[in-house]
Amino acid sequence: MKPVSSSTDRSPESFEVFFGREYLRLVRALHLLTRAHADAEDLAQEAMTRVCERWERISVMDSPEGYVYRVAMNAFRRWAGGKYRKELRLEDVPAPGTTEDLAEAEVRMRIHAALSDLSQEQREAIMLVSWLGFSADEAGEILDIEPVSIRTRIHRAREALREGGIEW
Repeated sequence: MKPVSSSTDRSPESFEVFFGREYLRLVRALHLLTRAHADAEDLAQEAMTRVCERWERISVMDSPEGYVYRVAMNAFRRWAGGKYRKELRLEDVPAPGTTEDLAEAEVRMRIHAALSDLSQEQREAIMLVSWLGFSADEAGEILDIEPVSIRTRIHRAREALREGGIEW
């Protein structure tokens, strides 16, 4: 994530515009990893706060998006390592009597179960590439690993998901 060269005509956007475009996408991506909406929001807020504090420098990077995901992945790793782990909260459990279609709920449960069977590294890679659309090179830069490792993780994750009856 190199700074944009001064010869570029691209002017940096405001943090507010960046936040409006990326926040919900970041929360959804983190939800795939944490499997708890409240934890995903906490991690997204932490990442966005850190990016906001350094926005003047980050806004001129080639990929401020990649940087915020890198910060979020680091926050997730600390959380997953136990430093920020929390017990399941009642708001993460669907309320009785919700109108969610039963078939949709079953599909969602199968997807969550299949994702739970993946390693943390596989979930990170498949989320960045297959769900958020980063290239293997960009995902490798975000996670600070080689692109070939990203491709390997995605391949193994997709095989595991197929075995669980999920096409990703």
